[in-house]
Amino acid sequence: MKTVNKLKMKENLEIAIKASISAGKEIMNVYNSDFNVEIKVDKSPLTEADKRANAIINSFLIPTEIPIISEENKQIDYS
Repeated sequence: MKTVNKLKMKENLEIAIKASISAGKEIMNVYNSDFNVEIKVDKSPLTEADKRANAIINSFLIPTEIPIISEENKQIDYS
């Protein structure tokens, strides 16, 4: 059982690293261009880079079935 958990953790770590690198590249693509900044209801900024990075990270993590809590996602109960 411990071997299975270690393998799954290693697999999830590799997915998280790939998601982070892909999101970072997309953030830099946006920041190397003209981009708009929206102001959210709470007065915090939201850029196209935020939206794209969030979408990329979600695309990697959703298949893992790990609950995702993100400022840009509709929040889910975590139980």
